[in-house]
Amino acid sequence: MNHNLNDHEKKLLREIVGAIRAKNLKEEFIVAWGPDGARVAFKENEGWLPFPAITKASLSTLTKDEYVRARNDAGGFGDGVNYVSVSKKGYDAVDSNFKEKKKADMERIRIYLMIAGLVATVIAFLYTLTRD
Repeated sequence: MNHNLNDHEKKLLREIVGAIRAKNLKEEFIVAWGPDGARVAFKENEGWLPFPAITKASLSTLTKDEYVRARNDAGGFGDGVNYVSVSKKGYDAVDSNFKEKKKADMERIRIYLMIAGLVATVIAFLYTLTRD
């Protein structure tokens, strides 16, 4: 999985996931745009609180790259009220600290091949000892 997020987007996703896990945000939360930027409905009955880290561009990127799902009443992402939830990909990215899974898998394969080569060498050596 290739994480092409900038540092701001990674930090934002960590903040959102952290707030959900701390029960400060619901699994599906609401983002509304006001003149001073994003406002989010935090805990029940706390009203709308500013969440300046959320920008339209960052939420759009997280949505486009499928780290979050965002929709508004018109069905897509846009102005007004947006209903946002974090996808499995988003949680996995945060939990892995945005490590490239592909690189980790390639490293594991390299180690397996190295071990297989070593085993084959030992078997070939033992075979030469038993031929005499």
